[in-house]
Amino acid sequence: MIIRAEQLAVFQQVARINLENALVAEFQAAAPVASAALGEPPLRLAVQLALATAAEFGVQERTTLRLFVELRWLLGAELVNDPQYQWLADSLRTDAPELTRVASVYEQALAYHATVIGAGAALQRTALQHFMVWLRQPFTLTGHDFGPAMMRVLTEIDPAKAAFIGEAALQALIRSGYAQARERGFPTLRGYSLLISLMFLCGHGCIDDPLWPWLGATLNDAGSDIGQRVERLEEMTLAWLEQATSSPAEGIAAIGLTPLALDSITESSQ
Repeated sequence: MIIRAEQLAVFQQVARINLENALVAEFQAAAPVASAALGEPPLRLAVQLALATAAEFGVQERTTLRLFVELRWLLGAELVNDPQYQWLADSLRTDAPELTRVASVYEQALAYHATVIGAGAALQRTALQHFMVWLRQPFTLTGHDFGPAMMRVLTEIDPAKAAFIGEAALQALIRSGYAQARERGFPTLRGYSLLISLMFLCGHGCIDDPLWPWLGATLNDAGSDIGQRVERLEEMTLAWLEQATSSPAEGIAAIGLTPLALDSITESSQ
């Protein structure tokens, strides 16, 4: 039997759709409340974007693709370009075989989850509580020492994460967030600090992340000026924090990454 190129393309497309369906269903099962609130289209788009990024690094095995998508759910959009997760980019951007690179990513991801997220997402919940407390306090940061002060704020919000990713990553994140806030014309340093903190907790690409639709929708609302948008963003952030800290944790953060058989991964990659 001869399989033509057109038939092979159809088979590959069907396989990709089946994989997308399985990964979307996995997220829905792990995070039913968030899934119901988001609806399927944003979930599917997030999966498609994660798979596209995985393809850029030659990640093709089904189990490794699942890990990549789970990390995208855990760490946020643009995870391989996020200054907070240089360890992920360093592991992927090598000449090692796919499964060797993925084994390295998996081991570091487990360490990150245990150290920063915690069992049942307990440490993550504490960080969100810290952020909510800080956001309700009078704003005291000034322009002449904003960078070092913002470093202290992020470290107070999530000391475990700050220690895990390191000072250089925090500085890079602050610079990136500051540049984005300035480009958008944020009128106050409080707005700058809000955006940087959201990037710290939700991922460097959170504004365009389909899993955080309220962020982009608020900041891109052409019907109001930027000052009003930033104020609305703070209100919505507080509402999110109140809901997130008072509800049971769910998703990959709560249940952890799907286990991988590292011995078989290492052996098959040699």
